[in-house]
Amino acid sequence: MTRLPDGWVQCRVGDLGKFINGMAFKPKDWEENGRPIIRIQNLSGTSAKYNHTKRNVLEKYVVQPGTILVSWSATLDAYLWRGPEAVLNQHIFKVVPDENLVDKEFAFWSMKNAISEMRRSAHLHGTTMKHINRGPFLAHGMSLPPLNEQRRIVAKIDALQARSRRAREALEGVPALLNRFRQSVLAAAFRGELTAQWRATHPNVEPASVLLERIRAERKARLVETQAEKARTRAEAKAAKASKPWTAEDDAATLKRERAKATKKYTEPEPVDAVKEGLPELPESWCWGRIDEISHFVTSGSRGWGKYYATEGALFIRVANLTHRGVDLILHNVAHVTPPAGSEGSRTKIQDRDILFSITADVGRVGYVQDLNEEAYVNQHVALIRPCSETCARLLAYSMANPEGVLGAATAVQYGATKASLSLEQVRSFAVPLPPLDECPILLDKLDDIIKRIELLAASASKSKLRLDAEEAACLAKAFRGGLVPQDPNDEPASELLKRIQAERAAVEAAKPKRGRKKKVATKKSAMKKSATKKSATKKSATKKSATKKASTKKSATKKASTKRGPRKSRDDKKR
Repeated sequence: MTRLPDGWVQCRVGDLGKFINGMAFKPKDWEENGRPIIRIQNLSGTSAKYNHTKRNVLEKYVVQPGTILVSWSATLDAYLWRGPEAVLNQHIFKVVPDENLVDKEFAFWSMKNAISEMRRSAHLHGTTMKHINRGPFLAHGMSLPPLNEQRRIVAKIDALQARSRRAREALEGVPALLNRFRQSVLAAAFRGELTAQWRATHPNVEPASVLLERIRAERKARLVETQAEKARTRAEAKAAKASKPWTAEDDAATLKRERAKATKKYTEPEPVDAVKEGLPELPESWCWGRIDEISHFVTSGSRGWGKYYATEGALFIRVANLTHRGVDLILHNVAHVTPPAGSEGSRTKIQDRDILFSITADVGRVGYVQDLNEEAYVNQHVALIRPCSETCARLLAYSMANPEGVLGAATAVQYGATKASLSLEQVRSFAVPLPPLDECPILLDKLDDIIKRIELLAASASKSKLRLDAEEAACLAKAFRGGLVPQDPNDEPASELLKRIQAERAAVEAAKPKRGRKKKVATKKSAMKKSATKKSATKKSATKKSATKKASTKKSATKKASTKRGPRKSRDDKKR
């Protein structure tokens, strides 16, 4: 065990004061008005609303501003209550420190340090909801300095915390700043601002309108061929079922006939009317294209895939695997499935260069499939978009995340009172800006580079927050080793202070009247009842005694009669 600094003493957390657990409020106690009920979620920095109550509670459950609270279940930590007068829910201790022994703020830091130590010990229980039992928590050992040194330690911690707090506030603002910067970059990119200088030096490139016409022709050819091939397969299967021969001539004739049918039935997607739809002006060589006309396949996953979940196997891409921060998939927490055979599995299977877009709940998350090299499928909350042009596919994914483009339009048209969602028809109808084919890789390189730099800044901010957490923990540990401020030999040793406080507490406990069993005062009614019970018992006893005596007398008489008749003769005696 580490030697304590001079004047310090080893004690238990429970020695510092009283620890009062909150009440178990029930939903029937909740009201619109009244004092707030402090629950764990009201302490842990979330925006959870308060429940209120007008129920009368004991004063010990009332919490005033500045009270120390310890959450000992789920979110384990100590807090100084900054809210209004409130009442305390269960799973939270209200700490009332003995201020003759311990400085109030020092008690608060002691609680935080004790919980930090217990998190790393065997006293932490639960797999999904962690908690600390009352007994081990109050019995947890801690080092207690003299009262004056406690105050010096608190002053030093406060100074360090003020500096740390300023750094933390700055770091906490970084994600929002980076998000705004990311959105402004995407918006500028699809207004043509990032590549304006490139266009000035390359004025004779093929305009995007020519690219769009080529994409539309490719889309038509692919869909017609797909429909013709499906019809040919059905015709061949029908011939086989009827035991008819299927020749190469039959195959060619069927394909020709079905291509003609599919071509006749094909409907060109509606082009974008930028003026009518109120879309912003684009650079001269750019044009607008609808997702439906630049993609040959738009679909989403289906419900009922829960039964196909597995611990390993094909990847199952959900909304959580998409992002608002860029276009790359997040695959560190991905589900797995054993997909169904047949069309349902093949329809929702992901291919390289597919674009994924969340269409329910957190609408507008994006994922671009690139070099995945694994079998993967989408669930029902994710739209799968397969662009006709592979060259522009990743750039189209960035366009889906543009707050002034698809993302903004998706946010405006999503429906559902409690759960926002988009239909596939809405997804197909979104308009996206198309740059010339030669400009696409230039713009994509610029976007990739800027987004990568933004992600590096975000990662650096996260690491800085972790370092700050580690520094604060190290500072606290140093304080409880006696290394944060110098000792003063003139301070009253904490051991003497603790002995005196313990003696005072023992005297108070001894002066309290001992609890004993209260003697019941006999009333006239209870006396009569007691008397009747006694008489009944006496009567039953006498009856039982009399019955026993009669049975005994009868048995005795039978025995005497048997003795008077003499011994019983055997059969041989009778014969003689």
